[in-house]
Amino acid sequence: MHKSSRIKVIASSIGGNFAVVFGYLFAAIGVIGFVVGIDSGNGNTFAENTIIAAIVIAIGVTNIVLGTKTKKTIERFRHYVSLISVQRMTSLGEIAANTLKTPEFVRNDLQKMINRRLFVNASINITTGEIIIAGLEQYAPPPPEYEAFTCRGCGAPGSKNKSAVYTCSFCGMTRK
Repeated sequence: MHKSSRIKVIASSIGGNFAVVFGYLFAAIGVIGFVVGIDSGNGNTFAENTIIAAIVIAIGVTNIVLGTKTKKTIERFRHYVSLISVQRMTSLGEIAANTLKTPEFVRNDLQKMINRRLFVNASINITTGEIIIAGLEQYAPPPPEYEAFTCRGCGAPGSKNKSAVYTCSFCGMTRK
């Protein structure tokens, strides 16, 4: 995996989890602030306390939604990698059928992932309706001087000469 691609996948995963936790924390603080603010005696009016609590709750809900969306994107990325690398599906229609999404959704989703550099060396051929991964080789059991491995970055299977450095065709991670 290119270092930047791997970092993006890991950072997105951690960021999504952090946003969800942060969101729930803010939402809880907002609810507590609303309940406590009703009769706080701190000089603020009920309307002021309600507005502040609503803003904090809105920040929390926004983070929950964005974090959940990010986590789902990373889950779909890993599922796409599995379909493309293990099952050798490159047809957007086949991928869509296996993800229960429309081909248009899959095409747009993959393109967003390519644009975000989650996939490296990838493009979508709109004419044929396929995702193209440059350097993708047909997977076969490795000869004795080769070793099989699963990419630590994206989960794609691969094989490499035991003494050589290998770069994953899907995410660009380099492995020795």
